[in-house]
Amino acid sequence: MIQPPRFTDSVQPEVFDLRVLQKLSINGRGPSSDEAVASLIGRYMYNDMPASTEGFGADRTYAATRANHKTMSRVAGNFDSIFGANDTPQTAAIAAALAASSQRYFSLNEATEPDPGAFRTFLEQSPAEAQTLAYIRNLESLLADLKGLGLTAVEYRQTRNRILSAVAPQGGLTVDQLARAIERPRGGV
Repeated sequence: MIQPPRFTDSVQPEVFDLRVLQKLSINGRGPSSDEAVASLIGRYMYNDMPASTEGFGADRTYAATRANHKTMSRVAGNFDSIFGANDTPQTAAIAAALAASSQRYFSLNEATEPDPGAFRTFLEQSPAEAQTLAYIRNLESLLADLKGLGLTAVEYRQTRNRILSAVAPQGGLTVDQLARAIERPRGGV
């Protein structure tokens, strides 16, 4: 009788700086002691799911070692290029540009309720809004990078909302509307 081949495979978890996740607004954690021990004997499984279905929408934690260190560093570099290394001055500039553009959008379109697709179209069709459009495209790139990290839908949405809440214009687009203007196919008038 022929015996099937036996394979032995193991992955050594990389040491990860949780500050990178924090910078990206990802609620990160290191591996638990059980996860660390299991990874050393070849079992490398994380359970970031809530203990019950009632907690499904609750704030999630992301095991830092779920992501590739190089990929996470690249995404953090993209974040820094958008918001700046210490993020405060550029965050304020992005928020101010979005606020001014949303005010012009409301005035020119006599809009009372923002349409995210129409706002994006307004930015794309108005040469005076080039800076705000550049910010929107940069945020679109960052959000696409975040999706590529393997975040669950809930983890992604929570992370996205934390990032966008820092730049969403007061009295203009909500965080959800801003997200739809960044992520959704363009449309509207």
